[in-house]
Amino acid sequence: MDSLSTELMRLIGYKGFLILFLQAFLLFCFISHFNVFSKVKYCPTPNCYMVYRVTQDLDGQRFSCSACGANTCTSCHIEYHAGITCSMYQSEKQDGGLENLKNWMGKDKKNRKRCPNCSALIEKNGGCNHMTCNACRQHFCWLCLAKCDSENGFFMHQRKCPERQKV
Repeated sequence: MDSLSTELMRLIGYKGFLILFLQAFLLFCFISHFNVFSKVKYCPTPNCYMVYRVTQDLDGQRFSCSACGANTCTSCHIEYHAGITCSMYQSEKQDGGLENLKNWMGKDKKNRKRCPNCSALIEKNGGCNHMTCNACRQHFCWLCLAKCDSENGFFMHQRKCPERQKV
Protein backbone atom coordinates (compact mmCIF):
# COMPACT_ATOMS: atom_id res chain seq x y z
CA MET A 1 0.00 0.00 0.00
CA ASP A 2 1.12 3.56 -0.62
CA SER A 3 1.56 6.08 2.18
CA LEU A 4 -1.79 7.82 1.52
CA SER A 5 -3.69 4.52 1.85
CA THR A 6 -1.80 3.67 5.02
CA GLU A 7 -2.48 7.09 6.55
CA LEU A 8 -6.15 6.94 5.59
CA MET A 9 -6.49 3.47 7.10
CA ARG A 10 -4.84 4.71 10.30
CA LEU A 11 -7.30 7.65 10.54
CA ILE A 12 -10.59 5.86 9.76
CA GLY A 13 -9.71 2.26 10.55
CA TYR A 14 -9.63 -0.80 8.34
CA LYS A 15 -13.44 -1.15 8.14
CA GLY A 16 -13.92 2.53 7.23
CA PHE A 17 -11.14 2.30 4.65
CA LEU A 18 -12.71 -0.81 3.13
CA ILE A 19 -16.14 0.88 2.90
CA LEU A 20 -14.61 4.00 1.31
CA PHE A 21 -12.63 1.86 -1.15
CA LEU A 22 -15.73 -0.15 -2.13
CA GLN A 23 -17.80 3.03 -2.61
CA ALA A 24 -15.12 4.50 -4.86
CA PHE A 25 -14.87 1.23 -6.79
CA LEU A 26 -18.65 1.01 -7.27
CA LEU A 27 -18.77 4.62 -8.44
CA PHE A 28 -15.98 3.92 -10.92
CA CYS A 29 -17.84 0.82 -12.20
CA PHE A 30 -21.10 2.77 -12.51
CA ILE A 31 -19.47 5.60 -14.44
CA SER A 32 -17.55 3.21 -16.67
CA HIS A 33 -20.51 0.94 -17.37
CA PHE A 34 -23.14 3.58 -18.03
CA ASN A 35 -20.79 6.27 -19.32
CA VAL A 36 -22.74 8.76 -17.22
CA PHE A 37 -20.75 11.84 -18.16
CA SER A 38 -21.64 11.58 -21.85
CA LYS A 39 -25.34 11.27 -21.01
CA VAL A 40 -25.68 14.47 -19.01
CA LYS A 41 -24.95 18.08 -19.91
CA TYR A 42 -24.91 21.35 -18.05
CA CYS A 43 -27.68 23.86 -18.66
CA PRO A 44 -26.50 26.15 -21.50
CA THR A 45 -27.19 29.31 -19.48
CA PRO A 46 -23.84 30.83 -18.44
CA ASN A 47 -22.98 30.18 -14.78
CA CYS A 48 -25.91 27.78 -14.31
CA TYR A 49 -24.99 24.66 -12.35
CA MET A 50 -27.94 22.41 -13.28
CA VAL A 51 -27.50 19.30 -15.43
CA TYR A 52 -29.98 17.42 -17.60
CA ARG A 53 -30.11 13.96 -19.17
CA VAL A 54 -29.22 13.88 -22.87
CA THR A 55 -31.69 12.10 -25.17
CA GLN A 56 -31.13 10.73 -28.65
CA ASP A 57 -34.65 11.07 -30.04
CA LEU A 58 -35.30 13.16 -33.14
CA ASP A 59 -37.41 15.87 -31.56
CA GLY A 60 -35.83 16.03 -28.11
CA GLN A 61 -37.63 16.71 -24.88
CA ARG A 62 -38.04 19.90 -22.90
CA PHE A 63 -35.65 20.45 -20.01
CA SER A 64 -37.01 23.28 -17.87
CA CYS A 65 -34.14 24.38 -15.66
CA SER A 66 -35.30 24.86 -12.09
CA ALA A 67 -32.34 27.15 -11.36
CA CYS A 68 -32.50 29.68 -14.22
CA GLY A 69 -35.82 28.94 -15.96
CA ALA A 70 -34.31 28.21 -19.39
CA ASN A 71 -36.08 25.71 -21.66
CA THR A 72 -33.57 23.54 -23.52
CA CYS A 73 -33.92 20.68 -26.00
CA THR A 74 -32.35 17.55 -24.52
CA SER A 75 -31.27 16.31 -27.94
CA CYS A 76 -29.73 19.28 -29.79
CA HIS A 77 -28.99 21.37 -26.65
CA ILE A 78 -30.39 24.68 -27.89
CA GLU A 79 -33.65 26.47 -27.06
CA TYR A 80 -36.60 24.08 -26.89
CA HIS A 81 -38.61 23.82 -30.13
CA ALA A 82 -41.97 22.18 -29.42
CA GLY A 83 -43.69 20.48 -32.30
CA ILE A 84 -40.79 20.28 -34.76
CA THR A 85 -37.74 18.02 -34.96
CA CYS A 86 -34.25 19.24 -34.10
CA SER A 87 -33.11 19.07 -37.73
CA MET A 88 -36.19 20.99 -38.92
CA TYR A 89 -35.62 23.67 -36.29
CA GLN A 90 -31.94 24.07 -37.10
CA SER A 91 -32.66 24.14 -40.84
CA GLU A 92 -35.40 26.71 -40.38
CA LYS A 93 -33.17 28.83 -38.16
CA GLN A 94 -30.31 28.80 -40.69
CA ASP A 95 -32.54 29.55 -43.68
CA GLY A 96 -34.38 32.39 -41.99
CA GLY A 97 -37.24 29.95 -41.71
CA LEU A 98 -38.39 31.14 -38.31
CA GLU A 99 -39.65 34.26 -40.03
CA ASN A 100 -41.30 32.04 -42.67
CA LEU A 101 -42.87 30.01 -39.88
CA LYS A 102 -44.27 33.16 -38.28
CA ASN A 103 -45.67 34.21 -41.67
CA TRP A 104 -47.23 30.76 -42.14
CA MET A 105 -48.82 30.97 -38.69
CA GLY A 106 -50.16 34.44 -39.46
CA LYS A 107 -51.79 33.46 -42.76
CA ASP A 108 -54.50 31.39 -41.05
CA LYS A 109 -54.72 32.58 -37.44
CA LYS A 110 -58.13 30.97 -37.07
CA ASN A 111 -56.75 27.45 -37.70
CA ARG A 112 -53.10 27.76 -36.57
CA LYS A 113 -52.17 28.32 -32.95
CA ARG A 114 -49.66 27.29 -30.31
CA CYS A 115 -50.37 24.89 -27.47
CA PRO A 116 -51.07 26.91 -24.30
CA ASN A 117 -48.92 24.49 -22.29
CA CYS A 118 -45.77 23.83 -24.37
CA SER A 119 -46.09 26.25 -27.34
CA ALA A 120 -46.05 23.46 -29.93
CA LEU A 121 -47.42 24.51 -33.32
CA ILE A 122 -50.90 23.16 -33.97
CA GLU A 123 -53.01 23.37 -37.10
CA LYS A 124 -56.73 22.58 -36.79
CA ASN A 125 -58.12 20.91 -39.88
CA GLY A 126 -61.60 20.04 -38.69
CA GLY A 127 -63.53 18.53 -35.83
CA CYS A 128 -64.66 19.98 -32.53
CA ASN A 129 -62.89 22.52 -30.35
CA HIS A 130 -61.47 19.93 -27.93
CA MET A 131 -57.75 19.66 -28.66
CA THR A 132 -55.02 17.40 -27.29
CA CYS A 133 -51.47 18.55 -28.00
CA ASN A 134 -49.36 15.82 -29.63
CA ALA A 135 -46.20 17.15 -27.98
CA CYS A 136 -47.27 17.38 -24.31
CA ARG A 137 -50.73 15.69 -24.29
CA GLN A 138 -52.39 18.78 -22.75
CA HIS A 139 -56.16 19.01 -23.29
CA PHE A 140 -57.34 22.50 -24.18
CA CYS A 141 -60.09 24.55 -25.79
CA TRP A 142 -59.26 25.66 -29.33
CA LEU A 143 -61.35 28.81 -29.09
CA CYS A 144 -59.94 30.39 -25.91
CA LEU A 145 -56.85 28.15 -25.31
CA ALA A 146 -58.03 27.31 -21.78
CA LYS A 147 -56.20 24.27 -20.38
CA CYS A 148 -58.37 21.36 -19.27
CA ASP A 149 -57.34 18.39 -17.15
CA SER A 150 -59.17 15.84 -19.31
CA GLU A 151 -61.64 15.40 -22.14
CA ASN A 152 -64.47 15.59 -19.60
CA GLY A 153 -62.91 18.76 -18.20
CA PHE A 154 -63.09 20.26 -21.69
CA PHE A 155 -66.78 19.48 -22.04
CA MET A 156 -67.43 21.13 -18.66
CA HIS A 157 -65.44 24.16 -19.85
CA GLN A 158 -67.23 24.30 -23.21
CA ARG A 159 -70.51 25.28 -21.55
CA LYS A 160 -68.99 28.47 -20.19
CA CYS A 161 -66.28 29.22 -22.78
CA PRO A 162 -66.26 33.02 -23.32
CA GLU A 163 -65.17 32.66 -26.96
CA ARG A 164 -67.94 30.16 -27.74
CA GLN A 165 -70.52 32.75 -26.70
CA LYS A 166 -69.10 35.12 -29.35
CA VAL A 167 -69.36 32.61 -32.24
